[in-house]
Amino acid sequence: MLASLLVTAGTYAAAPFLFHLMSKDQAVIDLGVPFLRWRFLQITGMVVTASLKSFFDGLGKTLSEMENVQTDAARFARLEDDFHRQLAEGTGKPAIVNAAFDAYIYGTGRTDDRVESISSREVLPLLPQHDLVLTDPPYGIGYAANPIVGKGKKASNHAGKAWDDETPPPWLFGLLQEKGKHLIVWGGNYYPLPPSRGWLSWFKPDGPPSMGHFELAWTSMDMLCRQFERSIGATNAERVGHPTQKPILLMGWCIDMAPDNATVLDPFMGSGTTGVACAQLGRKFTGIERDRAYFELACRRIEEAQAQGALLPPETASTPQQTGLALEP
Repeated sequence: MLASLLVTAGTYAAAPFLFHLMSKDQAVIDLGVPFLRWRFLQITGMVVTASLKSFFDGLGKTLSEMENVQTDAARFARLEDDFHRQLAEGTGKPAIVNAAFDAYIYGTGRTDDRVESISSREVLPLLPQHDLVLTDPPYGIGYAANPIVGKGKKASNHAGKAWDDETPPPWLFGLLQEKGKHLIVWGGNYYPLPPSRGWLSWFKPDGPPSMGHFELAWTSMDMLCRQFERSIGATNAERVGHPTQKPILLMGWCIDMAPDNATVLDPFMGSGTTGVACAQLGRKFTGIERDRAYFELACRRIEEAQAQGALLPPETASTPQQTGLALEP
């Protein structure tokens, strides 16, 4: 590209001289000089386009190969390094690229404060299809930054966060439909999802004026609507500091709604309630969470639930009126 710019600049300046060498006809010179100048400007544009195309073709080829060798860890790592190098060289921004690739991603187990630049868009394509995607994404109503409980009283156990200021982008829901045989999305009334007759509802009889008395979940399943009733007060003992935490029994009830539920994915894991319900039901669980504090909290809760073993039998989870667990010590 630099060479083409130098040649174009030289030709642009030398165009009158070159045409004087080829012809003494002033009419030819007057027409030829602008033509030659514009022609070389076009050549520069072609060179820039070809260079960018080569760059993106190289990235696309590497990504395609990475997708095809996910089961070959060594080859995948080599291709990931190749992608990393191409991106750093092509963008000329190695510091930004290094920050992204040093973050927690692809199941490496590494964490970094810069992980907030990484999203489910990078992680989800690497995952296999699950039986059920059960998730509670941000509703875009700003509740997380200023949670309210009771009669206008601000909750004191939640640090203000901005993750609930916007809803997830539309592409995410299309990707989720590829990653789950069945989908249950809480807050589905806030998102551009296709029509469904199988809605779920969580009715909160003691919901304060600052909250809705029920929440809706969109499902991809062709079934009748169902309602789960459980008071907010009944969940106080299990609350761990997440402003939009769902009850464990509610998520267990949702899991039991799906015809196939051996593997469950939650790309907005939050405090890990879906994972806890999976551990209690003996299901396999995959969770994604970008907030480090919530991620670590979810891991602790899920590990504790796994240590206790499967405590919640399917017939218990499918009883929405139940208010507690009758567990053996």
